[in-house]
Amino acid sequence: AAKISGKTVTTKIKGGASGKLYGKVTGKEVAELLTQLTGTEIDKKKVELPSAIKEFGSYDATVRLYAGVSAAFKVKVEEL
Repeated sequence: AAKISGKTVTTKIKGGASGKLYGKVTGKEVAELLTQLTGTEIDKKKVELPSAIKEFGSYDATVRLYAGVSAAFKVKVEEL
């Protein structure tokens, strides 16, 4: 939890001129980025996003690691 808490995970994705994404950022993608950050396998089912991420910007998210142990972090979505 200490490796993740307070960190910012950045993903780059294609989008349109209006600021909307082509598709959305899913828990699976965020879990893969967290796995790269920590070196520990993170299950996509444990990642809690506020809602479907369909626009560029920063979002608050949490990951449930164990019962009663969770870590808050930010997801930053940038244009590719």
